[in-house]
Parts: sequence; C-alpha cells; structure tokens
Amino acid sequence: MNLLLDNPQLWVLLIGSIVPLGGYLLNKVGPWVDESTKAFVQVLLAAVAAALYTALDTDVFGWNDDTLQLVLTGIVSMLAAHKLLWKPARVNERLGAIEDVPEGK
Repeated sequence: MNLLLDNPQLWVLLIGSIVPLGGYLLNKVGPWVDESTKAFVQVLLAAVAAALYTALDTDVFGWNDDTLQLVLTGIVSMLAAHKLLWKPARVNERLGAIEDVPEGK
C-alpha cells in the first residue's frame, strides 16, 4: 500500500506544524520588532528544523532534490499550521504575538 506521503515527508509535515510554537516564544524574547523579520525567523526555523531532521534521521545526504523537497515541505506546513491552526486558536497571541490593530484605534 502506498501512502500519499512517504515517512520522512510525513514527519517533516508534523515538525513544520509544531515549529511555529517555538517561533512564537523566540519572537517574544527576540530583539526584533518588525513583523516581516518575525515572519522570516519563522520560515528560517522551519527550514532549519526540516533540514536537521533530514540530515539526522533519513538516508538523504547532502543537498539534493529530496532535501529541497523536505525543506520546502517543512516551510509550507509551518505557514499552513500558523494560518489554519495556531492563529485562529490565538495561540500565537498567548505566546507573545501582538494583535494587529489598525492605526488610529
């Protein structure tokens, strides 16, 4: 039986969906204030987590198409988890994110 996703990609999806939690905590104590910098840090954390998993727990060595695919999977799953799971549940705000308030209000 073939699964839609192979085992390493499934793990990278799960890792990428959990990464925003650590990113929220890091952004809370980080010296940056700019939202684009916080978003970049989140993407960087997801890429590093996916690459680290790929290097440590799979037989994919070096930088190749499989590594790139797993890193991109980690980034996409992080973005999706933030938008569809953590942000609607307001977990990001509970862990230090500032709610966007329009200017003048």
